[in-house]
Amino acid sequence: MHFLSSSQSMMHIAQKAGMEVHHDHGEADAYLKLPPATPASALQEVIEEQVASLYSLYYTLKLKARLLRLTEAEARYGVLMETTPAITYMADLTDEVKMHYVSPQTENLLGFSAQEWLTDPERWVKQLHPLDRDRVLDAFNDTFVSGMPFKMEYRLVARDGTSRWFQDHGVVITDAIHKRYMYGTMVDITDRKAAEA
Repeated sequence: MHFLSSSQSMMHIAQKAGMEVHHDHGEADAYLKLPPATPASALQEVIEEQVASLYSLYYTLKLKARLLRLTEAEARYGVLMETTPAITYMADLTDEVKMHYVSPQTENLLGFSAQEWLTDPERWVKQLHPLDRDRVLDAFNDTFVSGMPFKMEYRLVARDGTSRWFQDHGVVITDAIHKRYMYGTMVDITDRKAAEA
């Protein structure tokens, strides 16, 4: 440290830290004076290095255990989402609507594979029942603009031409970099609607 002589507080800090202060031509320099190495200090240094290595190993193992638990939780969640009797989905709403995930139940319920939903951005709109399309798209637009939850009952037309009723509930989440996603489920309520008729 140079120019210590002009700063009493720096002189005090240097002395308190165990530095030796030397004056030369009106200026002061400080350096840390280490005691000479002894067998005990060398052993202490080796022990401290070993302890540091053990701490590093401990935290590495702890991190790996957390990652393993996270991977297992993701696998369980995936099984749950893919075996639930509903269509689950995730769509990016940042600039335009783009599907990122659709569960495989789309094939059982509507006759379209998840891949068909993901590769055709208009698939959902195309499958909306003509009598429901306008009100559903109006409500979806409100959600797109406001970020409020989307909750509706409407019909989708399956590949075979039959209509199935769904209760769709989606929530909008904004992530740390301001991308907006909708996470939702579409539950088949066709039997309930038939019983109500």
